Amino acid sequence: MPNASSWSASSPLLLLWEDSSGTRIFLSLLYAVLAISGTLSNVMVIYLVFSFKKLQTTSNAFIVNGCAADLSVCALWMPQEAVLGLLPPNSSSLRSAEYRLLRGGLLGLGLTVSLASHLLVAFNRYVLITKLPSVYQALYQRRHTGCMIGLSWALALLPVPLLPGLWTLGSAQSDGSSRYTALLLALAVLGQTALLLHCYLGIVRRVRGSAKRVSVLNFHLLHQLPFPAAPPPPRRAQRRLSSVSVLLLCCVFLLGTQPLVWYLLSFSSLREKLLILLIRAQLLEQALNCVPHVELLRSGKEKLDGTMVQRDHVLLMNRVKLFKGFEMEIIPAKRIVAQIGDTVILTCNTTGCASPSFSWRTQMDSPLGGKVSNHRTHSTLTMNPVSVVNSRSYLCTVICNSAEKERKEKSVKVGVYSFPSDPVIEISPSLVAGEPATVICKIPDVYPSDRLEVSLKKDEDAPHVTDFFQDESANTETKIVTYTFLPKAEDIGKNITCVARLLIADMDFEPKERTSSQKINANFGPQNTVITASPGNSPMEGDTLNLTCVTQSNPPAQIVWSKYLAEESIQHLIRNNVLSIPHVHFNDSGLYICEVINLVTNRTEKATVDIIIQGAPVITKLSIEPSTTVQEGENVSIQCSAESNPPPKIILRRKSDNAKVGPYSARSILLPSVMFQNGGDYECVAENKFGNSKSEITLNVTYGPKNTMITVIPTDALKEGETVTMKCTSSGNPAPRISWKKKKATGEFEEISTNATFAIQNLKSQDLGLYECEAYNPVGKEKKAVKLYIQARLEEPDQMIPLIIAFSSVAAVAVPAVAILIYVSRQAKINGSYSLVKALRLKV
Repeated sequence: MPNASSWSASSPLLLLWEDSSGTRIFLSLLYAVLAISGTLSNVMVIYLVFSFKKLQTTSNAFIVNGCAADLSVCALWMPQEAVLGLLPPNSSSLRSAEYRLLRGGLLGLGLTVSLASHLLVAFNRYVLITKLPSVYQALYQRRHTGCMIGLSWALALLPVPLLPGLWTLGSAQSDGSSRYTALLLALAVLGQTALLLHCYLGIVRRVRGSAKRVSVLNFHLLHQLPFPAAPPPPRRAQRRLSSVSVLLLCCVFLLGTQPLVWYLLSFSSLREKLLILLIRAQLLEQALNCVPHVELLRSGKEKLDGTMVQRDHVLLMNRVKLFKGFEMEIIPAKRIVAQIGDTVILTCNTTGCASPSFSWRTQMDSPLGGKVSNHRTHSTLTMNPVSVVNSRSYLCTVICNSAEKERKEKSVKVGVYSFPSDPVIEISPSLVAGEPATVICKIPDVYPSDRLEVSLKKDEDAPHVTDFFQDESANTETKIVTYTFLPKAEDIGKNITCVARLLIADMDFEPKERTSSQKINANFGPQNTVITASPGNSPMEGDTLNLTCVTQSNPPAQIVWSKYLAEESIQHLIRNNVLSIPHVHFNDSGLYICEVINLVTNRTEKATVDIIIQGAPVITKLSIEPSTTVQEGENVSIQCSAESNPPPKIILRRKSDNAKVGPYSARSILLPSVMFQNGGDYECVAENKFGNSKSEITLNVTYGPKNTMITVIPTDALKEGETVTMKCTSSGNPAPRISWKKKKATGEFEEISTNATFAIQNLKSQDLGLYECEAYNPVGKEKKAVKLYIQARLEEPDQMIPLIIAFSSVAAVAVPAVAILIYVSRQAKINGSYSLVKALRLKV
């Protein structure tokens, strides 16, 4: 067997004392079985307690807490030990200090909370049995019970810093801190054991004393009972059960003292023994927790909460009363307070009389207002439902029909009230700020109303108190209280609170005060309307302009945007509190209006903002009137306009002149009787500090043909057979067209060509004549004429022979002709006539 210190550094199993594989497998299986069975049993206990309402007691709450702690050990720690037991002893996972600390922490936390829970159960039963019921109820309230359970876990977490010292116990490096840790653990277990011994020994003493008193009382009355009494349990069995209980308690006591003994005997193995001690202590304390149950079961008792002893005592006392004499009582004996509509049952009970007679009446002999039911030894008066008539004292008279004819009476007073529901607040849903408003508070079905006090207030304001102390209420009434105030805008969201108190000093009932609240929702506005512009009132052209209209109004007001246009007309825009204009232009400048309308208050408010768009100039107009194309002589106006902020300087000029036509402020140029020289491209330049802009336009001046000219080539005297070229040129806008015409023998002109240049090949005599050139366009036309003359063909100077022949021929013809002319002229003188025929005839 290895020593304890070497085992503690490597083994995952707290109960593994040998390195044999068979033992390790057996213990792993044992851990697995314990994990499964423990998990199922603890879960079943928790489920049963939470499922059945009757099991949800204070003692069971501590038991569930212990089951939760045991569940942490069975479901989290034991499965790890079962798995790690199958690994080799020198496995690296087993040597991890952090992992060992984690497993030790789980085990220590579960066992510590479990032991603390058993201690809490023992203390709870000790207080329940040995102390007064008032002490038990004051100590074990729901809040106190929760604090006890939380304290058990806090105490279990407190020793977590001590775990490293615990795991180093018995090692070579152990020091004073490890010894101190072991001592603390031993003292903790010893203290828990001592407390358990004190609680359960106190319970045993209390039960034995109660049983002895009941037995003594039973012994004196056994001969007077009309029925056989149960035989008391044998004294030998009681002594045996007591011996077993004391023996088990002593075992627990010795178990609690083991850490000190081990600490003195063998410090090296203290760590393992302490851990085993915790496991054994848990199992033995669970067995010890069942001992009182076994003891009571064997002695004929059902529970160990004191109720059975008290119940047996009460039964015996009732049996004693049978032999004391005739007695009566009314249950309940104290004054009864009931709300109208509830059910009240009065019971008149008798003892010591075999055949009693019952009668019920009121003190003033008024109707009972209920139903009487008589039984052998008791009578009941049932009032269902309770009404105002039941508010009186009831007297029960009992006559015992025995030889003595005894008569007894007792009375009980029944007080009734009616305060069934919270006040009802009515506020007009259309409150308007500044106008009086009335709040109505109704308290339904109140009785007695002369004890009613109602206060109405608005948040921190002084309450308006109304009482009805002067009323004479004979039945349930609905009381109404009104409160008038002037609502303000800041009152929205505040509470109107109505508090009704039923002040009946001699009645004990709950609640005596009922409260209702309702929020104020006052309508107001619109008011304080403002417009904010982003990025500002003077954005740059092209920016996105956002105008936001903010107002105060309830309910929210409708918003309509509009903009002033020329001649005081208004352009309506959108119905939204934000007006967004992307890529603003200069024409977006102007006065914007935000109109807010509250349809409930029927009020309207307006806000305005002046928006001025800044930026470089933009030429908006560059035009020529009446048109860009005019006829010469017309009046022409050239106009240029631009938009910008600040206003631009405008320069209007003709580009070809490269000079200013007008001053900076000129926006138009007037050209009266325009001439064709005024045509051309005109430029408009607009500029300010943000930049400039340019635009161009062309003026087209049209006019008819001018300066029409005819050129004849060659320019010398024309000769037959030559080529003559005639060219006609003319200026005009649009460019004139040319038409050539020739004058015929009849005097009419015949068109011969439409080209500006006209050529005549191989000039002949028939080509002679008058030629006319006509230039025309849509505006007008112009004509020019030229006359062609042809000179006879002559011989060349160096061609003598042709010249001589020609001269001879001419001479040959000319001489006879001259001779004839001379002859004719003479004959004419003779004849007195110039007739050539006659002259020749006479000669013949």
